[in-house]
Amino acid sequence: MTLTRDEAQARAAIVHPTAYRIDLDLDAGPRTFGSTTTLTFDAQAGASTFVDLDPDELLSASLNGRDLDVTTALDGRRLRLDDLAERNELVVTARMTYGRDGQGLHRATDPADSNDYVYGHLFMDAASRVYACFDQPDLKAPYDVTVRAPQGWTVVANGAMREVEPQLWRAATTKPLATYFVTVCAGPFATVTAEHDGIPLALHARASLRDRLEAQADEMLTVTRESFDYYHQLFGIRYPFGEYHQVFVPEFNAGAMENPGCVTFRDQLVFTGAASRTEHLSRANTISHEMAHMWFGDLVTMQWWDDLWLNESFAEYMANRTLVAATEFDDAWVDVAAGRKAWGYAAERSPSTHPVAGAPAPDTDTALQNFDGISYAKGSAVLRQLIHHIGDDAFIAGVRLHLQRHAFANATLADFLASLEEASGTDLTRWAAAWLETAGMDTLRVDGFVGAARGVVTEGADDAARTTRTLDDARDPAASAPLDHDASAAADTTSAPHLVIEANTQWPAERTHTLRVSAHSADGALVAVDDLTGAAGRVDLPEVSGAMARGEQVAAIIPNAGDLTWAGVEFDAATLAALPTALPGIADATTRGMIWTALAHGLATAVVSPQQVLAIAEGALPAETQMPVLDVAVGVALGQVVGRFMPWSERSDAAARLAAVGEQLMAAASDSSTSAMSAASSTSTASPSSSAAGASSLSPAGAPSSTSAGASSGARVDAVDDPRLLAGARLVASTGDAERLRPWFAGEGLPAGLDGDAPFRWRVARRLAQLDAVTIAELGDALAADETMSGQLGYLTARASFPTAKAKEWAWEELTAAPTDDTPAHSNYEMNALATGFWSADDEATLAPYIERYVSDVPAMRAWVGEDALARVASLAFPTALASEELDVEARRMLERDLPASVRRAVVDQQALVREVLASRAAFVEG
Repeated sequence: MTLTRDEAQARAAIVHPTAYRIDLDLDAGPRTFGSTTTLTFDAQAGASTFVDLDPDELLSASLNGRDLDVTTALDGRRLRLDDLAERNELVVTARMTYGRDGQGLHRATDPADSNDYVYGHLFMDAASRVYACFDQPDLKAPYDVTVRAPQGWTVVANGAMREVEPQLWRAATTKPLATYFVTVCAGPFATVTAEHDGIPLALHARASLRDRLEAQADEMLTVTRESFDYYHQLFGIRYPFGEYHQVFVPEFNAGAMENPGCVTFRDQLVFTGAASRTEHLSRANTISHEMAHMWFGDLVTMQWWDDLWLNESFAEYMANRTLVAATEFDDAWVDVAAGRKAWGYAAERSPSTHPVAGAPAPDTDTALQNFDGISYAKGSAVLRQLIHHIGDDAFIAGVRLHLQRHAFANATLADFLASLEEASGTDLTRWAAAWLETAGMDTLRVDGFVGAARGVVTEGADDAARTTRTLDDARDPAASAPLDHDASAAADTTSAPHLVIEANTQWPAERTHTLRVSAHSADGALVAVDDLTGAAGRVDLPEVSGAMARGEQVAAIIPNAGDLTWAGVEFDAATLAALPTALPGIADATTRGMIWTALAHGLATAVVSPQQVLAIAEGALPAETQMPVLDVAVGVALGQVVGRFMPWSERSDAAARLAAVGEQLMAAASDSSTSAMSAASSTSTASPSSSAAGASSLSPAGAPSSTSAGASSGARVDAVDDPRLLAGARLVASTGDAERLRPWFAGEGLPAGLDGDAPFRWRVARRLAQLDAVTIAELGDALAADETMSGQLGYLTARASFPTAKAKEWAWEELTAAPTDDTPAHSNYEMNALATGFWSADDEATLAPYIERYVSDVPAMRAWVGEDALARVASLAFPTALASEELDVEARRMLERDLPASVRRAVVDQQALVREVLASRAAFVEG
């Protein structure tokens, strides 16, 4: 029974919680735990309401000393409360069930040492699985938490936790918190402690990860310290929640969760294998992102879930700004251009797209489905455009005003915009309507350009166009103010190239873009740059046109160079033809990343063929040295070209060609005598904000021993020095040549840095399983050598990847069969691992029967899988690999049924991918 917005508003008009006391007993066995909630609240005298509660068994409940009938008071997940007084005390005692789906109080066993770990993840409406509460974001209150835990466990929570007697832990009273921010994390953790600027810091992870945690702690704590310093300076408000714990927990659904004082992260962020710079950057981004939430989300919380986007967009933007301004990861905007925005553009193309703000959220299930690339990547990009519009100083002043006005309370989009308008003196009504309240994106393209043959280099030509504006001098918007072009002006009749901003026809809006267009020679050298402000229509390119008129040779023109705006990019035919040779020579890594994201968009919109993208990959990848760009390029080439868009008959050859590129990358890395990583980190093209963006021990008695981290940052660990090595190895691991991979699976002849790398070995094992070139017994031996959580997941994915009918039947039953007393439910991660491997076989006939099985079996999993976890399973298990007209029809029929919200959203989005493949085939294969 999902909470509706109307119900939440009605309840908020009746009650106001003043305090929670939660007593948990985690020493009651592996399946359930004890929970006693004492909730004090004010109310309208004589009114009725309900608290949210989802117990295994309700043991007792009393309201103001009056016992409630536990056999009738609970209706589904709602405990009815009648005849309220002005001051009320509710006491509820219940036995609760540990989660296996990453929601509520999740319990996991580490196979490496059989230790158990527990953590709370109460987003978005799972608090009722842990304690009785008014589970909605605008009913905030302080919390007192006590926990009884097994001997030898460490317990951390939102408030500073201490062991007050053996096995009994008590937390300090918190500031007012929304219900979904409450957490408890417990287990025999490995711990690293530190202190910064008066704030006690701690990192925690499973005991089996101790060595890795201690080796990587300096890097993580350095980012933590630098982010604290930057946010304190930027917001003018000190971190308000006491100690700051960062807990890396197993089987975590999200990347992280911003619980005040006790942030939880998926523990894959404690790297156990070779990690690229992109992965280190992504971890740093996650650390800084969650910290930004301490102010925007935790200190000031949205009124209802329809404004959740603002929390995430703000943290997404602020994390990248902070990394560039305050940390070693000053190429964060490269990663945005190369990865995060591709996620957002995919969400924008789907029929499920929605406005950044104001998307319907009548209930919590609906709101959860809008927690996507629009809320994160697009929202962040829109904030960058807002800063172009009002200026960075006004933006930060508005943010400060907003935080001061609504501290420890709730706010809406209207409240946020009011603060920005007051600070900037600008009416944001039209801007918000265009950028926030209207779905869809505009398209950028260049018309009137015929390629390099159009111009001839004139000896002694003026170099001003290439030197007055370079892609690297844009950190401060004032240093290179954009020209204000009237995009609605009538087009002239000349053949000079010009930018066309094409408004979205389905969701038209008058968006003004601040963006950049760059022109490049055949080898990628920068020829000219136009910094522009324009809306729908034609926008002249005076610098580019002037350079060409002077005889400068231009082979490629790149709209949205530097990735400053949110829009689809369509390359002209001449630029597409030039990219195999021009792309490697484009100096700005952010632009190279944007180009790969645009190529992925072109694949999806059937304006670029998979064969064209493959040719660009063959030409450009061997010379690429920036890891975020390599990551997205490899992902586009393998995941989209080979895995989705290339006709089945051509996939084997395409994989072989990419494997050959991988061999080139590894050879180039081996020949390099010095690390290419630092040299390859070119300055990214920044947003207007980038220039401005420009101890006591926490280890309680009886806890496992911890390590105190120093203040200085050591060298990054677990990173392969040359990014080409890891990217090349991943490409080679996709080969159809089993004999090339068998030695790697056996641990022989591995590239430098990958010796003993278990995650990479499982990547190879999966490919060998797809080729039916490894046995189940050999996979079992590999698992015996890697008895870890990641090893178990690697094994399941490889097992599910075998191409035989028998293997597929086993995998599907493992994935979808209902749990019993003898066969408990798979964890959320185990389900994801099985679904990831299932559709990877090349035999369509073997897989075809499972289209109908998906229709019947996956929706039924809601009986034992929560919405958050089911959304991921439903997407991963969808038969997108079998894209066909028949599958499109089947998906349409499925959507006519009554489906769980998570499954419906997954089917809508995956059907959109199927239709993209069909459109590509119609354009480039069947035609």
